Amino acid sequence: MDSNNNSRKLILYFDINKTVLISDKVKGLDLRDCIKELTSQYTWGEVDDQNKWSLKHPELVFQCPNEKYISYYDYLEKNFPLQTEKEESNKAKRAENNLEIKKNKRKLRRSLISEDSEGDLKKLYGKFQKIEESAKLSHFNIPKKEFPDYFDSGYVNIVPSFFYMMINLQKQNREFSIIFRTFGSDLEEISKEFNDFCNGIHPLFNGENGRPLAQFNGKDGTKNYLIDTSSSGMIYRTGKHIDDTVVILGSNDRKPLKLSSDDIEQLKNNKSLKVIIGAENIYNHLKEKNSFGIQDDYCFWNENNEKFEFAKPLLVNTSDSHILPIFFDDNIQANDDCIIDCRNIHTKEQIHLTESLNKHLIKVDSFLALSNDNYFLEMISVCEKAK
Repeated sequence: MDSNNNSRKLILYFDINKTVLISDKVKGLDLRDCIKELTSQYTWGEVDDQNKWSLKHPELVFQCPNEKYISYYDYLEKNFPLQTEKEESNKAKRAENNLEIKKNKRKLRRSLISEDSEGDLKKLYGKFQKIEESAKLSHFNIPKKEFPDYFDSGYVNIVPSFFYMMINLQKQNREFSIIFRTFGSDLEEISKEFNDFCNGIHPLFNGENGRPLAQFNGKDGTKNYLIDTSSSGMIYRTGKHIDDTVVILGSNDRKPLKLSSDDIEQLKNNKSLKVIIGAENIYNHLKEKNSFGIQDDYCFWNENNEKFEFAKPLLVNTSDSHILPIFFDDNIQANDDCIIDCRNIHTKEQIHLTESLNKHLIKVDSFLALSNDNYFLEMISVCEKAK
């Protein structure tokens, strides 16, 4: 990593599912299920006159190898779009239909390759098996009796490359913050494993049997990255302007689903909560702490047809050369479906993807995050060089 950038503080935002956690317990998907679903983004083919997709590239690759090709994932997205308000005016019915569309697409993605596949798809299944095998805990020589709950599937949970990134940044004496961001309900699960890592008792990073020892709990001269109630919370987007964003710390109980001005005043009077309103205030608060776990406003995003200007806000101060915010997410797209709303905190305008990609936004290669221990560290270098 460029030593000239070592004085810059890194504000590192991480999506959870398929970014640092290759499983989805809420949907009942273990690592194997998620890898199978992810293969649809790594398989490339062409569509014939009958609108049938067929494989053309015999490898699992992250970047499109030919401008004529389309991934199986994008093929399904194009052919099974979500219903809009114009197509179904009944909100409840539209939500029900879109949920079914999403379930169908997930099923199709997971069924693309299998042990019964033929030809090149059969070869891709063999590559899938190698990726799956690399994530099995049996490789790490840990007695099963020492498995915590987050290892109950027999696979790694949080990808080791995330933890190695923290260890290496600590060795470099880098200033950095870790902020988990999710639309889901997985913050409690990930916080348990993250805190075990910070306390030096994670089975893969406890210093035993040649494994590295990690400590990020404020003891022995280390900084405290432990996530507790005060550093856990929610983002509400109460309107379409970016300054209509509210962060509530001290609770993960999203009731009500939407906030009125009266609701905000009541929350401000609750001494157990910290309420932060407006883009600049939120940016300034988040940059000063070491770690957070924050649930984003899925309801607002979903009600606005899941367009990127209503998605997870990433706040950037383009005039501050001492701070570099980076958001890692597997679902960053070069279109309206991008899941990150990157904003300049002064102008309140969006920062276009051509200016933010590989500088403030990293579209995560889930397979490399799983298989390359230096992956996140290498992606930070990409952003540092661009900045």
